Amino acid sequence: MTLNLVNVSTIFELLLTFIICLIGSSIKDIYDTLKDKDSKVNILKILISSIMSTMVVFSLSDYIYKSINPKLYLLIGTVVGTLGFEIIGFVSNLSIKKIMHSITKKVSNIDLSDIEFEDDDDEKNDK
Repeated sequence: MTLNLVNVSTIFELLLTFIICLIGSSIKDIYDTLKDKDSKVNILKILISSIMSTMVVFSLSDYIYKSINPKLYLLIGTVVGTLGFEIIGFVSNLSIKKIMHSITKKVSNIDLSDIEFEDDDDEKNDK
């Protein structure tokens, strides 16, 4: 008895998405190197950017296939691949307090402005 947790087509789609995003991340890093923003091509930055952009594109792949032409998947994957490191920077700058505040504002009438979170002290020290 075999247990099929993941289809072969899903694995193939994930690998294809990773390769497309890897191409986009490589293009971005090579462009930055040619424009003298970086001194050399950074393989680790390319891999991290590719992994992040792969997660974004792969999680939206069903929506992309249903909403638009599947041939644009290549373009979207490449563009998101070029933006992968910027996405990481955006996510790392998010504050838990800001996220919780926006969620509770939309879901209920609870106001989190009076509640102090642990990262409040860190934000005050950074300023």
